[in-house]
Amino acid sequence: IAEAEVDGGQVDSELNTTAGVTHTSARKVTPGALKMAGWVNMTTADGAQADVPPEVADLVEEGDVIVVTVVSHAEQFESVSVVQQSTETMAAKALQVEMSLIRPGGAIAPLHVSNLVEPIRVVLKVTTREPPTPTSELVCVSWDEEAGEWTDAGLRGSVQG
Repeated sequence: IAEAEVDGGQVDSELNTTAGVTHTSARKVTPGALKMAGWVNMTTADGAQADVPPEVADLVEEGDVIVVTVVSHAEQFESVSVVQQSTETMAAKALQVEMSLIRPGGAIAPLHVSNLVEPIRVVLKVTTREPPTPTSELVCVSWDEEAGEWTDAGLRGSVQG
């Protein structure tokens, strides 16, 4: 993140782990640049994508810098299915999207985003090699840190291609 220039392009890095390669992309953008650009589009080296809408610029003060970080984790995690409440393998690698602020003076603060008119768009590649079963269901979930479980609250998804 330190190498990313404000209102510049994204900076990419890789971390080799025993599970494989974790890809990270980061970008720093001012509210004015986000409004002018329309969207912040981030794509990791392995093809995962997160797009942040310009509405996020309205949530911060002028002078703040928005930091968008996207991490495509090396492994798939075992999870509890939201729908079936049974243990199943995720069909895609976990994708972590975080936003924070760099305040004037250098203080860093988390940026909590909710109830956007245009949602943050996330595109995942299905990477599982196991064929679906007749009862399989493709769902979009996120990790609820407070509840300590996967949830589909506030999410909507579709399958493309």
